Amino acid sequence: MGKKPKKKSQSQSKQNNGRSNSGKQSAKNRPQKSTDKKIDSRANFQEIADSNDECSSREDLVIQNLSDSPLLHVGEGHHFHNDDVESSTHDDAQSKEEHYQLGKREIEEESKPSTSQTISATINTAGKSERHHFYKDDVKSSNHEAQSNAKPYQLENMEIEEEAKPNTSFKTVGKRKGHLFRKEDIDSTRHTHEAHRKEKCVELENMEIEVEAKPSTSRKIDASIKTPDANVEDTVAELEKKVLLLARRSKKLVLRPDRGGTIGKPTKLYTNHFEVQLTLESAFQYDIKINPEGSEKELPKDLRWKIFMQFTKQHANIFKVQQRKLLPVFDGVANFYTAEKLTLNTYTQSLEFAEAGRNLRKFLIIITFACTIDMAFDKYLRDHRSDFKIRDALRVLDTVLKNRSRESTIYSGRHVFSDGCPSEDVSGYMQIKTGHLASFRPCSNITLNLDISFKIFFKKKRVLDLLKIILNVQEIPSKLKIDEMETFIDVVRGLMIKTNHLGFEKKHRIKKFSDRTAANYVFEIGNERLTIQDYYKSKYNINLGYPNLPVLVLEGVQGATPMELCTVIEQANEKKLTPDQQRQMIKTSAKPPRERKRMIEDVRRTSNFDTNSYLNEFGITISKNLMHIKGRVLPVPVINEISGESGIGKYDLWRIHQYRKPSEMPDFCIVAPGRSANRNAALNFIRKLFESAHKKGLKWDENRGDFSNKLYELKDIENYVDRKIEEGFELLFWILPKQGASEWHDMIKKVCDPKIVTQCVTQNLVWQPRPDALQNIVLKLNIKLGGTSATLRLDDQTIYKDIFNRPFMIIGADVTHPSPSQKKMPSYAGVVGNVNGDLSQYAGLLRSQESKKEIIVDLKDMVHKLLVRFAKGNNQYPEKILYYRDGVSEGQFKIVLDEELDAILEACKEITAEIRTEYKPKITIITDAGVGKSGNIPAGTVVDQTIVHPFNYDFYLCSHEGIQGTSRPSHYCVLYDDNNFSSDFIQMFTYHICYTYGRCARSVSYPPPTYYAHHLCMRARNYQDDSLEFNDAESLISQTSSSSREVILENVMAALLEGRDCTIDNMDNMMYYI
Repeated sequence: MGKKPKKKSQSQSKQNNGRSNSGKQSAKNRPQKSTDKKIDSRANFQEIADSNDECSSREDLVIQNLSDSPLLHVGEGHHFHNDDVESSTHDDAQSKEEHYQLGKREIEEESKPSTSQTISATINTAGKSERHHFYKDDVKSSNHEAQSNAKPYQLENMEIEEEAKPNTSFKTVGKRKGHLFRKEDIDSTRHTHEAHRKEKCVELENMEIEVEAKPSTSRKIDASIKTPDANVEDTVAELEKKVLLLARRSKKLVLRPDRGGTIGKPTKLYTNHFEVQLTLESAFQYDIKINPEGSEKELPKDLRWKIFMQFTKQHANIFKVQQRKLLPVFDGVANFYTAEKLTLNTYTQSLEFAEAGRNLRKFLIIITFACTIDMAFDKYLRDHRSDFKIRDALRVLDTVLKNRSRESTIYSGRHVFSDGCPSEDVSGYMQIKTGHLASFRPCSNITLNLDISFKIFFKKKRVLDLLKIILNVQEIPSKLKIDEMETFIDVVRGLMIKTNHLGFEKKHRIKKFSDRTAANYVFEIGNERLTIQDYYKSKYNINLGYPNLPVLVLEGVQGATPMELCTVIEQANEKKLTPDQQRQMIKTSAKPPRERKRMIEDVRRTSNFDTNSYLNEFGITISKNLMHIKGRVLPVPVINEISGESGIGKYDLWRIHQYRKPSEMPDFCIVAPGRSANRNAALNFIRKLFESAHKKGLKWDENRGDFSNKLYELKDIENYVDRKIEEGFELLFWILPKQGASEWHDMIKKVCDPKIVTQCVTQNLVWQPRPDALQNIVLKLNIKLGGTSATLRLDDQTIYKDIFNRPFMIIGADVTHPSPSQKKMPSYAGVVGNVNGDLSQYAGLLRSQESKKEIIVDLKDMVHKLLVRFAKGNNQYPEKILYYRDGVSEGQFKIVLDEELDAILEACKEITAEIRTEYKPKITIITDAGVGKSGNIPAGTVVDQTIVHPFNYDFYLCSHEGIQGTSRPSHYCVLYDDNNFSSDFIQMFTYHICYTYGRCARSVSYPPPTYYAHHLCMRARNYQDDSLEFNDAESLISQTSSSSREVILENVMAALLEGRDCTIDNMDNMMYYI
């Protein structure tokens, strides 16, 4: 090592560029989505396994074939038939208060003998499906003259000229709601005065014209249509493009622009979907209220379920229709459904019910008919009916599927675990249970998506027995030390327990420990002062065996309860897993494709779908076999290495000879806290690391470093780091000690972000450097220090050459939420955007917001800052924006369109005001709704048919190579598309950009911008103190900007604790958050 760098002055130190890194060793694992119990189900620890605490929460998974075919483990429009143009059709449109305005219509035609054609117009009716069909032979001038004074239905400036040719036909496919017209149906009886008295307007958003010629007949049609902007004479193809663009600029989900992608090698797959046959046309929904008489108190879900089941038995007569007994299905909350309508509309009944060990109580039950639910899925899937309430119909099906006995089944969300399901012990007091999840999906037909689920549960144990296991003692201690209390309460806080000393079972949740014991906790009853120990003796004749142990404070219970009277009930884990528990979960849940397929088929066989009385009641038949589907394997990208060179990027980037833009090594110090390594071991590690860097063209000089092992305790870390900054160091290598490595890592990030760049390594790696780990560290450090490892070749590939010749911005966004045990913690929103044209450096912004809120509240301001940052680096604003949004469920798509799209547009308006020139970039929004070796499907496998939405714009893409477990694809949904991108472009670019991730040498499971946004959110979890209360105010922002290296606020942690904004400015090309 060389000598220390020159010491900086105090003022110089405060201008040091703040930078840091995530400090994690491997890029193979995606971090947890939150501090929740889950290990993120989409990342599946990237190349390690598709496993997590809730390993199979993603329904759509990909399984490699067992024979010749791999197995994939995994909206809207209207068409009008020719004879449907009736006055009733328009009456229905009137009832929906939809607006039609068709303007003047002039049709001139010259027909040759034996001519018949169908013209079909697809018209947006503001959510209502209508069909009109016209045969041209029946269009008479007298008819239109009679209709000339009918204001609501006028075609504006339409001229149709036809020339017949033999045996020709053509069709243009509309993408929105509309009407199909046969001309022979237009006659005076169809368009009477009554039909034209409808004072509604219809906005013509999309037109579908079909011309089918009979033999020896063909006609050429040219339409001149007046649009809201100008009179334009369009060919049918041009009209289609204009209509599609209009649809995309509306606040509706964009529809698939074509018939799917075509690029790639075709492959045959099978998937964990099962075909479903439905015979039920309608279901009937009833609202039901179940409350104690004289009270509006909300009852537990399990209790409501038991009361409802008893009610259906005692009052079975109300569920009879024509002497047939119906089987209602209850959602456990406030609704039940029947396959036939009951003879009643309202019903009120008092019911006596007794829980085990408790006296009879009276409950008031009020039933009210709510609505009829259309279950005709085939019409929705075939005809794109927008009035079909798909979610209501799917809710009925899912309720039917879950209507099972709750005595022998544990439900955790949509995950089902039976009493006899396989389990594996974890830590002595927990177990990994194997269950399944199932849901119905609208695809080309309705399918059942069935998958295996793994989840960690707490075992049923006495609290005292749990205490022994956690403290690792043989006997129950008579007293607890403070550190023992803290260790124990960290595990049991928030757990559900039950007590039986009252003569019946009561359930409560543990809130905290009292600082007193049963022997010294004194309270008053009347004029008498008693300890808890004396109270339980006099009241319940219970002699406490451990009166000197602290008592538990339970939610909803006054005072405190001795822990020896409490028993932890079996329940799903809601806490963050320890590293050992994570490793065991991965090992258990990472099932290879063949085994996972067998397990899914076993669930299908043992679920008894064929004999289930509820499924039969509602006319549901589920196939016994997995579905076979078609997919494609996309080509790998061309990767740029050193300037002027490129090559095909296989499945990893370690084969790159030299990085495209090498970074420079600043003055650095190796820190070994607690003497985690001696000087010789540390210097040997740095030498091997720099040798690995030199092979990639990095001119890093090990003589610019120093070594220090003078830090011993966590509490001294802040002062220590400040001294190192004063000494002039700009990078700290931290060697984490074996004991407390996680605590050291988190504190390092709290203190160092964003003051100085950090790289954490484990003690084991220092003593035994592995080449692959060294290369991974080099990869990350090069990005953190402003370099570029590799970029996509975007200029010479046909699908990209016309897209990236203009400024293009990729934005990634994500929101992470606190776990259920962190009720007072905020949610964090992270947004990143590229600052250079080669998509290698991303500026990051981070905000805290209201807990559990998924929509990004401050997106307008965040996008505005990213646009300004882009313009500074490129001397112009981006003309196209591709917005990848992670973590949004299907039910939130419309909210994203309504709120986040508006926020992006508002940010662009602010730019317009600033530059005094209209700025309207084209925007595309894509959500990632989820997410080789071991028999898995290869990276680049894409599916956009059969199991996708029938007409919305979605697809499945597996962009990473599975190493362990079963590969799981990400599910992408295009919500908005101003850019008019084809399916091939969206799929290819989404796949290829996964090769540019700065933390991993392989392609990853979903686009790096969303990964980076997620890292920002998870970094905020390192900053926060779990014991803090949060006031929902904005508390944290990090942003990169120019190169003056000024840190606006000195400490992110301090800003977070004080509820202040924290803006990290002027960190050009510094991706400290990775």
